[in-house]
Amino acid sequence: MIRVSKQVRLTLNYSLNFSFSSHFYCKQTKMVTKIQIVFLLGVVSFVHCIGFKQSVAVKGKLICNDKPATDVRIKMYDKDVLVDTKLDDKTSDSNGEFYLSGGDNEISSIDPRVNIYHDCDDDKYISNGDKPSKVFDLGTIQLAGKWVGETRDCIHRH
Repeated sequence: MIRVSKQVRLTLNYSLNFSFSSHFYCKQTKMVTKIQIVFLLGVVSFVHCIGFKQSVAVKGKLICNDKPATDVRIKMYDKDVLVDTKLDDKTSDSNGEFYLSGGDNEISSIDPRVNIYHDCDDDKYISNGDKPSKVFDLGTIQLAGKWVGETRDCIHRH
């Protein structure tokens, strides 16, 4: 059975890029690689130490065929440059409701992502061929959340 993972993405302003180049001209490339790894670990440790604590919470209710979706796994992550940080991991209760909260130290705004892992009629939404035979309805999603430090960009506009 193929599992469908429905992801709801909350996005805050995120703009932190790491890049570095080695100016060491060594005959041993292993030495250069080790120096780069140590440098990168130092940068990551430094960023974590000077960052400030930020937190976020999400809640919702999940249903499957008009009944509460119980024991559905929901995970919340902070998207990072190298490895995402898991902020919380819960399952929905007997009413299909969930509440996740968590935080992390960051220099820039945290970039939370919520993943909902379910198998509610997932096989009905996968079709053979180029044209889907059924559409998965995401329902109504409120986009007007008031996020501290929220910014808008025109990068993805038409």
